[in-house]
Amino acid sequence: GDIPTIQSVLDEVGGGIFAELDFETEARHIRRFDALYAKRLAELGVVVPKVDPSLTSPRVLATEWIDGTPPRSLPDAERQALARTAVRCLAMQLMSDGFIHCDPHEGNLLGLPDGRVALLDFGLMAQMRRDHQEAMASGVLNIMAENYGALEEVFKGMGVLNTQVDDLRRDGVDEPFSDAIRRCMTGGAADERARNLIQDDDGGDRRRAFGQLYEELGELAFSYYFTIPSYYILVMRAFVTLEGIALANDGDEFNMYEATAPYARRTLLTPRTAGGRALLRAAFLSSGGRRA
Repeated sequence: GDIPTIQSVLDEVGGGIFAELDFETEARHIRRFDALYAKRLAELGVVVPKVDPSLTSPRVLATEWIDGTPPRSLPDAERQALARTAVRCLAMQLMSDGFIHCDPHEGNLLGLPDGRVALLDFGLMAQMRRDHQEAMASGVLNIMAENYGALEEVFKGMGVLNTQVDDLRRDGVDEPFSDAIRRCMTGGAADERARNLIQDDDGGDRRRAFGQLYEELGELAFSYYFTIPSYYILVMRAFVTLEGIALANDGDEFNMYEATAPYARRTLLTPRTAGGRALLRAAFLSSGGRRA
C-alpha cells in the first residue's frame, strides 16, 4: 500500500454520499448507536433522536423533534461546554465499541436548555477495528508522555504506515521517520509551527491538538511510506471539526489529548488483540525489559 490514489478517495467519499441518501440506513445507524451507547450517552449528557420506524422509508427519515440552540448562537461559555461534551462523546465512541459518528459539525449539534447536547445526522458513520483503536489509544498516551520514539510502531498498528517496507523513507529522504515525527511534535520544523505548541502542566511542549498532527502527517506522507486508511481520514476529520468549535473562544486552554486520555487509558489497559497486548507491554517496560 501507498498514499491512496485520487480514485480511492473519491470512491470512499462517493460511497458515503450514497449511503447518506438512504434514510433507512441512517435509521439503522441511529438505532445501533443508541443501543451501543445509551448508558454512556446518558452519563455524558448527550441525546440522540428516537426514530419512528412506521414513518421511515428509504426517502424519508422520521425522528422525534428536539428543541435546541445551534452552537454558534450559544454564549461563549456554553459553546465551549458543548464542544467539550462532544469531544468526550467522540472519544468514548472511538475507544469503546468503535462505531463512530463522523460528521459532528455545528449543524449536527444542538445545545439543550438543561445543558445536554443533541447529536443529529447519522448518515456518515465508520466502524473502527479493535487493533486500530488500541494503537490510537497508545498514540494519544505516548504523545502526552512525549515518547515520540514509540509512534512509529503505533502508526504501523493504526495502519497508517506501510509495514511491508524495510525503510519508511522515500527516495532522497535522509531523516529517519522517528526523528521527523519528533520534529513535527515539538515544533522543530519552523518557528511558525512552534507557535502551535501548548505547554502542559508537566512543563512539556507538544502539539496542542489532533488537527495540527493531522496536518503534519499529511506533509510527511510525501517523504515516507504512508497508507492513510479511510477510517483515519474520517475519524481525524471529526476530531478536527470539534476541535475548531472548542478552540474558537478557548485560546490554548483546550487540549484534545487530555480530553481523550481517560478513554485511551481504559482501552490500552484492556487489550483484545495481540498488537494491543504488545503496546501495553511496551508502555510498562523499558527497552531493556525492565519496568519503566
